[in-house]
Amino acid sequence: RRQYETVQERCALEAQTALERALDRQCTLEEIVKLHDAATRAGHMLPIELEGRYRLTVERLEEERHDAYQLRLAIVGTAAVSLLTGPIWAIWSILRYRDVVEVVQELDQFAAQGNFDAADQFIARLEKNRPAILQSNNVQAARTRLEEARAKENQRRGKFEETRKTLERAIADGNPAQQDVKLLSDLARDEKEKLIAQDIERRAQEKWREQDRKARESWKQRMAALEERIRQLEAKDISFITEKDVEEVERLYHELVNDTTISD
Repeated sequence: RRQYETVQERCALEAQTALERALDRQCTLEEIVKLHDAATRAGHMLPIELEGRYRLTVERLEEERHDAYQLRLAIVGTAAVSLLTGPIWAIWSILRYRDVVEVVQELDQFAAQGNFDAADQFIARLEKNRPAILQSNNVQAARTRLEEARAKENQRRGKFEETRKTLERAIADGNPAQQDVKLLSDLARDEKEKLIAQDIERRAQEKWREQDRKARESWKQRMAALEERIRQLEAKDISFITEKDVEEVERLYHELVNDTTISD
């Protein structure tokens, strides 16, 4: 049974890796759902970020499928209407709906890439040249998703900057925290942020090595003091050694044994 569970876990991890690759490519809704089902089989839990990406992708693909279906309906409907109102109206309706789908896809791509400056320029051009298309419910929903992605990215950037400043102060004081260094590395996204995180990690490691060197020197000094104290007591007549002397030696010994300031 243990072997069977191990095989299941391995299969789930392989499916999880395949799902991550599928989310980075233009895979179909069916392929992504199938991979998600395989990755979560037997109660396997996906990382929170991967699960969130999967849900957003499924929502987008389902909406695109719905839009495509609506486009087909529009084609059929306008074809029928064209018998009464003429071909120009039918063509205009088809092209307008196709443009809505393209605008939604463009906005969703900007949000996924975090390219918000380009998104703002794109929307500004639409407001100037084609304001009517911005009134589409689908386009408005895409703009809402864009703003949600922008808020999330601003929050990430703010956390990155806050953690960077905390680490700069800590390095200056000589006590950077390892969890903060890891957090900064996890938050870094673009090349500039990654270089900043790498530089801070390098300087933090220098501080840690310096702290470890000083701790080892202090430990050696205290050990030498303990050995000297023991020699002094050994040189005494045992009748002159007090309980306080013994307690002092025991205390110094336990402090050295339990010292956690030096690495192994």
